[in-house]
Amino acid sequence: MAAGQIGNCLACYAAPNLTDFKLHNTSVAQREYDGPAVGVGHVLGSFAAFSIPNLATRTVNDLPATEQHPSTSDRFRSIPTAGTTLTDLGVWIVFANPDMPNLQAKIRAILRDEHLPLPCPADSVLLDEAIARFKTPGIRDLDHSAPYMHNSKFDTLDNAVGFYLGSSSSARAGTLRNGANALKGIALLPADISPLVAFLKSLNEDYQQGRSTKAGATSRCTIHRQRNGRPPTPRAGAFSSSRGSPAYFPKINADGTNLGYTVGTPYDSFLICSAR
Repeated sequence: MAAGQIGNCLACYAAPNLTDFKLHNTSVAQREYDGPAVGVGHVLGSFAAFSIPNLATRTVNDLPATEQHPSTSDRFRSIPTAGTTLTDLGVWIVFANPDMPNLQAKIRAILRDEHLPLPCPADSVLLDEAIARFKTPGIRDLDHSAPYMHNSKFDTLDNAVGFYLGSSSSARAGTLRNGANALKGIALLPADISPLVAFLKSLNEDYQQGRSTKAGATSRCTIHRQRNGRPPTPRAGAFSSSRGSPAYFPKINADGTNLGYTVGTPYDSFLICSAR
């Protein structure tokens, strides 16, 4: 541990998906709540100490606003402010929420995984274990998707990675409320941040503007997100390419020159290139 260089990244970001699609508490909500800059009532240890309702005492007013209950307080889906217990408890506000029935089986299965091969605990136990958990994001194209964390806490990858130095120490010290067990296996030193960030940037897709084979022409490329799982229809004289979806082939002129060229794109995007 003292030597550092242990990211334990595979615990949540194994290939090929680079996410486990699960829910974890990495202390983002706790760190935000405990920040002295928030004001009165917010110091180190405040989040661990304040009372969160259990399944028996949680009321509709503790849950987010929905069509069925549009006037709830949203107090556990809020930004912490001075003199209040406003915070964001993540999946806690969704699990066992009667207004969100379609999500329950999936969330229960994710929470139950950590107890296997033992029987699944009661929902009252799982609700306490849902506190401040958020879905593991994918880590492709991180360098293009700042800011980071569910609350946009960090503007740079260096700050986001550096955050885990503190959260892992808190997990080992037992001061992190409902923290992910995988945090205890992280041992990073300040000197480890730069090489780890360099690795994460290597997962960027290769967006670029280049020159077509047609003399004197360049290619302008624009990223278009898929809609409803379908790519946009290419314009005349343009083409797009992607992985994981049907690809469109280059538009070729009569003289054999092409109007564009393929460029690497992320799985959920299409890059459309046209000559100019």
